[in-house]
Amino acid sequence: MGEVEITECKNVIKKLIPRVLKAVFWCLLIGVGLLLLKQFLSLFFFNFYPESQKLFEIFAWTIVFFAFLIKLSEGTIFKYAFMIGRSFFLILYFIYATNGGVLTVEASEFFQATGMHIQLEFTPLVVLLVLSSLLTMVKDVVAAVNFLNETSA
Repeated sequence: MGEVEITECKNVIKKLIPRVLKAVFWCLLIGVGLLLLKQFLSLFFFNFYPESQKLFEIFAWTIVFFAFLIKLSEGTIFKYAFMIGRSFFLILYFIYATNGGVLTVEASEFFQATGMHIQLEFTPLVVLLVLSSLLTMVKDVVAAVNFLNETSA
């Protein structure tokens, strides 16, 4: 390796380390917030619907992962690709986690010997969440086109 290549590697590392540290710090903030939310939800919701704890953990880890990638790739077109990917994941996640907007809970877990099923239907809420994610995805596509337009000029 020549001196030029070593200097270029040092410059890349000098640029990359602050980005990584900034992304890690940002992810720590988001992670602490999600951890506090998990503790709050465990007091009320996770006792009645135990599968939701696993779904929440998948949601939290994915949000932290995308936050890291977005913060790390700030100033590049990849930021917008990760933002669009996050919106796409949220659409699929909301549909899967809510079973298409119908939540079924076995009441026999709460009331002994009843054999009841409680079924909640909140399809309009899921539709609003999906539409919100679609609008966010469209906004991110427009922002990506704007970014490309500004960098090419």
